[in-house]
Amino acid sequence: MFMIKFDFERAINKWKAVIENTKYTYCDDLTESICIFCEWYSISSQISGFEQTELPNKIKEIYDRLKLVDFKLEIIGEHLNMATGQVEYKLSDGSFILKSLENFKPSDDVYLKVFDHDFITFWRPDIIRDWKLNTILNG
Repeated sequence: MFMIKFDFERAINKWKAVIENTKYTYCDDLTESICIFCEWYSISSQISGFEQTELPNKIKEIYDRLKLVDFKLEIIGEHLNMATGQVEYKLSDGSFILKSLENFKPSDDVYLKVFDHDFITFWRPDIIRDWKLNTILNG
């Protein structure tokens, strides 16, 4: 395993226009995650001596996996949060999200299904740790 000096903000700024200039639209958090993946893959390719020409294929794989992920939940109610003064949707799993979808983040399961685990280990080791523990404990 090699160590990468990584500037997440720079990676997002560098790749965001490229990622947003596709036919796909995703929440900000997922778009930023794809940007970070692009930079991580580029740096990893340089360090390991692999061709960076594979990056477009890797991005396409991510988009293909996103199309297959079905984590849709039914909106079963609309509520005013008296503490925040914001309107929220209540979802069928019992959770609430802001109606404006500000600060919306996909669940960790989406990231596990969409990104290579090597990348997640670098980017969000907590997701991999929790997944491994859950796999061990629950089979």
